[in-house]
Formats: sequence, C-alpha cells, structure tokens
Amino acid sequence: MTDDPIKKLRIFAALPNSPWYENNLLTALAKFGEVINYTWDPDCNRNDPQWHTHSRQKMSIDIFEQVQKAHNEKPIDIFFSCLSGRLISAGIIRAITIAGIPTLNLALKDPTEFFGSLEPTGFSGSVDIAGAFTLNWTTAKEAIDKYRQVNANVIYMPPGANPDFCKFFIPSDADPTP
Repeated sequence: MTDDPIKKLRIFAALPNSPWYENNLLTALAKFGEVINYTWDPDCNRNDPQWHTHSRQKMSIDIFEQVQKAHNEKPIDIFFSCLSGRLISAGIIRAITIAGIPTLNLALKDPTEFFGSLEPTGFSGSVDIAGAFTLNWTTAKEAIDKYRQVNANVIYMPPGANPDFCKFFIPSDADPTP
C-alpha cells in the first residue's frame, strides 16, 4: 500500500504567456501532478499580417508535435488549454483526442466572444473548436447554451482564486457575518 493512493496526472498545458496563467492555472495544475507547459514561439504573433496564412498553422503543428513527443516519452493523461479558434484548428484538437488524450479547454471570455470575429481561418472565438474538445470549461452560466447549440460537452465551474497565490487579509476584529 502506498502513502499517496491518488494517481498523479501528467498534464500537457497550452496556455498564454502571462503571469496570471502562470501564477494561477499552472500552480494549480501542478497540484495534480507533472505539468508540461507549452509556451508558444514568440514569432507566432496573432496580430501579424501573416498569422492566418502561415503562423497559425505553424503554431498548431508545433503544439501537436510537442504533444506527440511528450506522449511518446510517457503517456499524457490530459491536454489542458486556454485556446480559441484564432489560435488553433479543430483538426489538431481532434488529432490529440484520437491519440487517446482527453482534451479540456477553458474559455474565460465565452459569454461575449464565443463567436468572436470572422477571420480567414474561421471564427476567432471558441465556436469552431468547442466540438473537437472532450470537454469545455466555462466560468459563465450564460455560455452553457452556446456550447450545447454546437453539440460540445461543457462543464460550468465559477471562477476562483489560487489560495497559495491570492492571500486575503481579514482583520482579526472583522465581523464574519454578512
């Protein structure tokens, strides 16, 4: 019998480069096990005029190749991301799923940007890619029906804070009743 009966997960995380994601999501994911953090190439600038004709494809392929490499070294238990249609194609997500890796996408702006804008490669929001993910995580109740309308699996969990990062000071003389 082991001291820790809970299996540690191997998580591939494709998240934007920002302190918020690093300090909140990555540290929270690390509590579940090993995190392979994919950070996209700085040359992949989604505001670049070549984004839709070259860079988006390059980034999508790079994500898939990095997932394959990590999965071949040791199986990945879950692909966790904060991606949109502007950043990746549904086909890449389907390929990851077909490889036997469940996929979970967190969309923080889905109430207002589920569709986003129509671009040369499709909609910039989640609408074109949501159905390719095993599960979509929304933090907004009002977005649930949007996922259902495109036959995408969705789970609603309201936002929270990482208690190891977000320290709240409550004065000792504060009244705890509302």
